[in-house]
Order: sequence, then structure tokens, then C-alpha cells
Amino acid sequence: MGKTTLGEDAYGKIKGLIQDGYYQPGMPLPEKELSERLNMSRTPIREALKRLQEDMIVVIRPHLGAFVATLDLTQLCSLYEVREALEGMLARLNCKAGNPTRPYSDLLEEYRKISRLPDLETREGKYNILNSEYDQLLLKYCANPMLAKLVRSQQEKVLAFHFVSHIIPIFPDIGAKERMGVLEAIIDKAPDAAEERSRYRIRSSLQRIIDYVIHDYAKEGQA
Repeated sequence: MGKTTLGEDAYGKIKGLIQDGYYQPGMPLPEKELSERLNMSRTPIREALKRLQEDMIVVIRPHLGAFVATLDLTQLCSLYEVREALEGMLARLNCKAGNPTRPYSDLLEEYRKISRLPDLETREGKYNILNSEYDQLLLKYCANPMLAKLVRSQQEKVLAFHFVSHIIPIFPDIGAKERMGVLEAIIDKAPDAAEERSRYRIRSSLQRIIDYVIHDYAKEGQA
């Protein structure tokens, strides 16, 4: 693996500052401040900010500079439409006859064990670990490097969007149940069911976000 360029290094560090909450949604990202903080020239900083804009994490406004992005429901819906198609195909490809069933069965059993834990906070923490394993497992066995790359890209964008919005709710039990349904279809080698359940998981996730946003805005209007 080649050495990381200054632009890539700046990209990762600025993204980390945003994800850690140092820069909040809507806040400016002054090049001079970032340059001093990261001990880099402005050239890699500008390169990083442009990449972050492509990821929808940053917005660059002419004559004003870069700002941390805020939630745009239109963009979010478009992103989820792409994600639905990609992850549906990902689940379908995991149903290939040559794929082993044991990894999916083991993961499904872990989900079932955690779902029986009495404490929601404990379940949520353990689900987060399993959800990452779920993503990696499906990427590992899809046997399509181009699709895997596209899915990773979309997942990163969604995670960044979730953070900068600060309003994305967590429904650990519902999300886990939906992933379990996808795993069951993959174990049964049922590509149509696996794709539809994966698509449904993304659609329902988006709907929960939209419902939450509308509810949140309604409360603000009543305040």
C-alpha cells in the first residue's frame, strides 16, 4: 500500500474533527485555522475540503469559504435511493450457490442472542458492533469489487450525513430485526427475498428519519 498523500491525510483529519463534534453543522471551516491546527499548507487543506464537499459533509460557498454541511432532506432521499439499489444488489449477490452459509448463520445467532438482552443501551452497543460485521460480511462475499466500492462510498456518505444532521434517531431493535431478515434469506439462498428485504431495510430507515424530522420540526414550530 502506498504512502498517504498530504491531501488524503488532511481529508481524514478534517473529517475526524467534524465527526468528533469539534466543528458543528453550519460552522465555518477556515483554511487558515485548519492549516495551523493540522500543521499543513493550505494546498492539501483545499484538496481535502473539495473531497469532503463531494461526500456532502462540507459545503463550499463562493467568496465565503467552506462550512460543515447541514441536513438537506432532498439530498438525503437521493442518497438513500442509490443506497437502496446498491445494497439490494449486494444482498442478492451474497446468495450465490458457492458462498458458505456458516458466517451468515453465526452472525444471525449473535443477533438473536443480543436481542434477548434486557437492557436497551447494552443491546444498542452490541448491535453497533454486529452491524459493522454485517456490512463487512456482505461486502466480503459479494464477489463484485466495483459494487463493493460503491456500497462503501455510499455507506460513508450516509454515516457522515447522520452525524452532521444531529437529528438521526436510533432504533436498534428494529434495525437488527431487519438485518436478521436479510441474513435469513441469504442463508436460504433466496436472492429475490434477500434483495427485497435489504431494500425494505433502507426504505424503512429513511422513512423513520423523515418521520423524526417532521416531528422535530413540528415541535420547534409549536415552541
